[in-house]
Amino acid sequence: LAKRIPDKIWLISLKQKGTTIELQGAALDNRFVSKFMSDLESSPYFSRVDLITTEQKRSREKAGYSGQKIHTFTLTCSTTAT
Repeated sequence: LAKRIPDKIWLISLKQKGTTIELQGAALDNRFVSKFMSDLESSPYFSRVDLITTEQKRSREKAGYSGQKIHTFTLTCSTTAT
């Protein structure tokens, strides 16, 4: 998973139930979310990558991108046996 996270993506939480993984994170824009999803799908370890939610917000002061718009997202994927 760590090798598939592009720059400008921050994971906030990861939950696994069986073979389903739910990832919540933030990105500078939706292009990075799309790239992350494509990178996961191209991995032999993940399949069925689905975007559940995306929302644009203003970043907080301590995030390092004060006042910049960020995109939070939730996606799910399945792990595959290799």
